[in-house]
Amino acid sequence: PQLNNPDLEEIPFKEVPELVDPMIKGHQSMTSLSEVDEGTTTRYVMEDQDIKTFLAIPVIVQGDFYGFVGFDNCTGEVRWSEEEVRTLKTITSNLAIAIERNQIENERKKLLNEKNRILESIGDGFFAVDNNFIVEYWNNQAEELLFTPKEKVLNQYLWNAFDKNLAQKSYQQYSKALKERIPLKFEDYYKPIGRWFDVNVYPSQNGISVFFKDITERKQAEEKLKELNQSLKVQAKELARSNEELKQFALVASHDLQEPLRMITSFLAQLERKYKDVLDEKGKKYIYFATDGARRMRQIILDLLDFSRVGRVDMEKSEVDIYEILENIQTLHHKIIDEKGARVTWGKMPVVFAARGPLQQLFQNLINNALKYHENDHQPEVKISSIETETHWGFSVKDNGIGIKEEYKEKIFNIFQRLHHKDEYSGTGVGLAICKKIIEMHGGEIWLESEEGKGSTFYFTIAK
Repeated sequence: PQLNNPDLEEIPFKEVPELVDPMIKGHQSMTSLSEVDEGTTTRYVMEDQDIKTFLAIPVIVQGDFYGFVGFDNCTGEVRWSEEEVRTLKTITSNLAIAIERNQIENERKKLLNEKNRILESIGDGFFAVDNNFIVEYWNNQAEELLFTPKEKVLNQYLWNAFDKNLAQKSYQQYSKALKERIPLKFEDYYKPIGRWFDVNVYPSQNGISVFFKDITERKQAEEKLKELNQSLKVQAKELARSNEELKQFALVASHDLQEPLRMITSFLAQLERKYKDVLDEKGKKYIYFATDGARRMRQIILDLLDFSRVGRVDMEKSEVDIYEILENIQTLHHKIIDEKGARVTWGKMPVVFAARGPLQQLFQNLINNALKYHENDHQPEVKISSIETETHWGFSVKDNGIGIKEEYKEKIFNIFQRLHHKDEYSGTGVGLAICKKIIEMHGGEIWLESEEGKGSTFYFTIAK
């Protein structure tokens, strides 16, 4: 009647050490009422349930005290026989084995469920086969990538579901992994579904595990890249041929085209000298127009030569001190600077990695323009500054000249784009086109901020 007494259930072990302490150490617990001290919980529990003798054998599971199985004698104090003790030990031993097996099975199920959860959640297709190619596992991703439900392949011979003659590389690699017990990685194309796969094979004692992913888009991109590279090779050959023709043109322009102009200029000069007393003002004007036209034609040819040379000659890059570049320009052009009373100033300048010759031509063109395009009654002022960013050096060339209208800010960088009549300002309209080409050759950009009548600022960058 006391078995279901709530006051006697779930008593903490520490309150009944006489019964529990031996079992925690792995020993049996055999106690009679007369052996238990007065006033202890153990005494109270035994008296309240009319227990005269107590025998308990611990259940030890994987080295830990898991619980106990015991007998109570309520008729009198007795000593349990060896046979009775052995019987109880057999029961507890079998119980411990059963509990341990149950724990192992639960852990195995837990690990299996975890493995299945992982294999079903990964982005790769996965399957496992035994040594005879019998499919043991086939995840959801494998179903989608190979368009084959697991019901069709599980516990079946793999090559009944897939034609090994159409997947020879996979068949050979799987067979090699099974035979040599080595991991393998390869790519294969399965024609029936028109897909490329990246495959990783891992051997085990009982078979192989295969992870694979669809790389069709990447392979198609690689194929397009090959086609593009081939096209670029063809274009490169055409460009090389075109450059060679341009080089030949430059040679012709530097000699053959200039020779007739020199001859024209020479004969006009002789004509003017020999018949100056005979020619009237109109005739002298005609000779002047012809001579001026020949001179401007020669300058156009020279500017074209300069434009064509950018990027083809003097392109060896090194460390260039911009301060030295500006000092050289000021020295070379001191005459025109002094004549115009111009002020050319600059702040701290960096050392950049660039082609020295083109870079000097760049600054020279911008400074020349700043000195050229200004009102005659104004003193030209040119200010040059620099800034540094993470990837580029930035420069600005600011002047107080005539400025440029908004609609011409982009056009001025086009070759032969002139904004003024030749009688107002000299030039052929090639200088800024050369500047743009030099800057693009150095991985930079050039742009302009200007207001008509209030000067211009040219900004440009050079990659570090």
